[in-house]
Amino acid sequence: TIPTDGSIKHIGAAAFAGNTNLTSIVIPEGVVSVQVNAFAGCSSLNKVTFPKSLERIGACAFRRCDSLKSIELGVNVKYIEAEAFSVCKGLTEIILPKQITSIGSSVFSGCESLESVILPEGVDEIDRTLFCSCSGLVSLRIPKSVTKIEKGVFADCKKLSDLVYSGTVREWNGIQKEWGWNEGCSFTVVHCSDGDLSITPFPETSDGSQGLEYQIEGDHAVLATSQTDAEGRT
Repeated sequence: TIPTDGSIKHIGAAAFAGNTNLTSIVIPEGVVSVQVNAFAGCSSLNKVTFPKSLERIGACAFRRCDSLKSIELGVNVKYIEAEAFSVCKGLTEIILPKQITSIGSSVFSGCESLESVILPEGVDEIDRTLFCSCSGLVSLRIPKSVTKIEKGVFADCKKLSDLVYSGTVREWNGIQKEWGWNEGCSFTVVHCSDGDLSITPFPETSDGSQGLEYQIEGDHAVLATSQTDAEGRT
């Protein structure tokens, strides 16, 4: 039990880690951070109530909490660190608050039951392997605030078919994309606010270059722009 008198500001590192008897937890108001590995391996944990005061979720904080099905974070969470919810195999839904600006690498990797995610406006990077091995992921919404997509974000997302970007085709083409950003996924179209882009699956070209992008015009696709990877290749 966590004291509810406001005296606790942080759930400490590994505070409940490996507690397989824990089924639910209410994080009280006043807590501003859940630190690294705080609830990691709590395999029976199926319900977490987050306070409005919470701002940061530490690395691996809820890693391998297999019984979690749905998560609604506190409205003031701004930072989610690496692997915070990784390998939560039962997780089907997560509601991210509008205040979030930073989501670390592999936060949702291995969440094989996760079906859809809406990244809120304000997120500026989609970090490396964020959705790696989310084999059930079908739908993803990307805000126009994103300026960079790193390598392996969608690796092994075999069902991802509905990728929607809130900005324009021109804005999508302006996003910095690391070589291999769409490696290992199956989507071939990005739906932008003013039209669709056709994406060549990685690696589809004979020279091994990454997914070239085409704007769909009528019933055919026209090359929209050349892409430069993190190493300067086009």
